[in-house]
Amino acid sequence: MHPSANALKCFLPTFQTWFSERNPGFSTYNSSRSLFMSELKLYRNTTVDDGLSVVEKQQLIGFINDELKYVQVEFYTSIDEDETTVDKEEARTVADDFADEINNNARSIGAVGMDDTFAASDEWVNVEAELGIVAGFYSGLEICFPVAFIVLLVSTQNVLVSVYAILSILFIVGSVLATIVWDGGALGVSEAVAGVIVIGFSVDYVIHLGHTFVDAFHSYGIQPKVDRFSHAAVGMAATVIAGGVTTFGASLPLLATQHLFFPTMGALMASTVAFSLTFSLLFFMSILLLFGPQGDAFDFSWILEKSGCAVYLRKWGFMKNTKHNSKSKLDEGNQKFANQSQGENQKNMKSTTDNKKVETTNV
Repeated sequence: MHPSANALKCFLPTFQTWFSERNPGFSTYNSSRSLFMSELKLYRNTTVDDGLSVVEKQQLIGFINDELKYVQVEFYTSIDEDETTVDKEEARTVADDFADEINNNARSIGAVGMDDTFAASDEWVNVEAELGIVAGFYSGLEICFPVAFIVLLVSTQNVLVSVYAILSILFIVGSVLATIVWDGGALGVSEAVAGVIVIGFSVDYVIHLGHTFVDAFHSYGIQPKVDRFSHAAVGMAATVIAGGVTTFGASLPLLATQHLFFPTMGALMASTVAFSLTFSLLFFMSILLLFGPQGDAFDFSWILEKSGCAVYLRKWGFMKNTKHNSKSKLDEGNQKFANQSQGENQKNMKSTTDNKKVETTNV
């Protein structure tokens, strides 16, 4: 409960004193029911120096059609409105447990009508809404990961690379959520809303690097994983780093804002970008270098060939001869390399000839 003097609004102590003064020799514990009810009704509508107005007492003591229907005790807790959902849920649990304790004590002494106490607050409605938003965040994770895996499969067309990519994304999201706990926070509305938004950042860098790694074989005929790693690192690493720097910079102004949501959003964006760059460039690229596919291994076409489905798909016209295409691409890549080498040799020969001509002229 809140430590302030007016945190508790209870009529019982003053009513007991007022009752005893009006009825010498009796108290609220040993009086008859009719006397107790008549005095309580009178107290409810009488101005007494007890710190409670008549309106407040009429709200606390509920007589409907001259019959007592309810009484309530109001108190304020030390939980602020901007506390996390976990803290608010804990406060509600404490209040519910206290009400259950009152009910159990009433049943143990046979107090009829005193065993239906319950705790209520307008804030409980907000707690339920916040719990729904947090549950929606977890549902979003359950949906996002399968969808992200499908997108990775379509983008890379390689099962092994997609598995490595989704594993990296799982590590990124887990690290971001662990950062919230490490910072002393908990998953609330702001974290849940911002968390759904920033999940996409964890997919962005990994999918670009994975697609470039796979495309090294499909477009350039590069088969060794070491060469494909070099192709992806040279062609995409700088772009990924540049994208991470700009996104990280965009999150910094949010940290200086006063509204609760925007600093949370900025912190999650910054941490997501940092972990995304770390896991995509270090973990994901390293695992591709060490255990990545060679050639068309684990491609859709490779799986269809290994399973025997390619024969029927090719027979029905749904699939081309991938082996021939792969060989053609490899030959094309080698031919490009040969043409480049031949062009460089011709330039060197021409340069040598020009030098000889210059030397002859000087002689």
